[in-house]
Amino acid sequence: MKSTMPIKIVTTALLTGLLLGGYILLAQTQETNAPHQPGRAANMRPVGEVAEGVIGSIPGVSSPDPDAYKNIQGFYGPYYNSARLDDAVRVIPQSVYIWPGDTWKASGVLRNQTHSAVSVAAVTVRLLGINNVLLKVAKAAVPVKELRSGEPGPFVIEALVPTEEVKAVEWLVDYRLIDEEERQFDLEVIQRGRASGHSLYSLFGRVVNSREDSSRDVRVVAAWLDNNRRVIYVDTLEMRSIQFPSQVIKSVDLDGRESAFFVYSTDNPSLASVLESAGIAIWGFSSESF
Repeated sequence: MKSTMPIKIVTTALLTGLLLGGYILLAQTQETNAPHQPGRAANMRPVGEVAEGVIGSIPGVSSPDPDAYKNIQGFYGPYYNSARLDDAVRVIPQSVYIWPGDTWKASGVLRNQTHSAVSVAAVTVRLLGINNVLLKVAKAAVPVKELRSGEPGPFVIEALVPTEEVKAVEWLVDYRLIDEEERQFDLEVIQRGRASGHSLYSLFGRVVNSREDSSRDVRVVAAWLDNNRRVIYVDTLEMRSIQFPSQVIKSVDLDGRESAFFVYSTDNPSLASVLESAGIAIWGFSSESF
């Protein structure tokens, strides 16, 4: 798996013209470097590997978190973990967030823990009440269908069942094995957050096709996570081509080495407040190359 350039996180004190494809005024830039390899911090050996002449682990030094944030071509975020493969695609329980409200709704990530790439058709949940009585079976499609070995993918699912009646859940993921294709997209977050004194929350960035070949139907999906890495919101982002930045589309065709912008915004004060303090995961992918 190839790692890509460090993802840039840019905070802003003044943002104008974002939704019109105009210019962005940036007041502060911070660059964070992701681990060079998935699950491995810089200059650190994998779990279980011992330096020459040393027996056992070093007291007081903890192993790197295999579910930590990673920056890989076509993906930035947590839960990408190819060290825990068990030949299944599973919902990660600690990623699941139950939305507040009268009826049951949840979001989270599932992970491909097989040794092959997979195509996910749907995620299914069985909602159980008192004494494990089946209340409802719900199914939902996922926004990122094709996942590499160890890669997570977001989902949102809901059912017309009172939240307070649900006492337990059982998850099932429908998928099939596929041949893996390289997802050679570099993702760059240029700006995210709220401008001072404004209620608008925005996420603005760029996806670059690092292939020499063209890619069709390029899309970007984002998930926002709370401090416990639970997925609190998921959306497919708007795309804007470099040539026509004011034209909003859901996907874009990119020639080799070509780039496009991705945009998300909301002026809902409650949602903006939640997203502003959240972490983020991003997927960049295409339906096919041509």
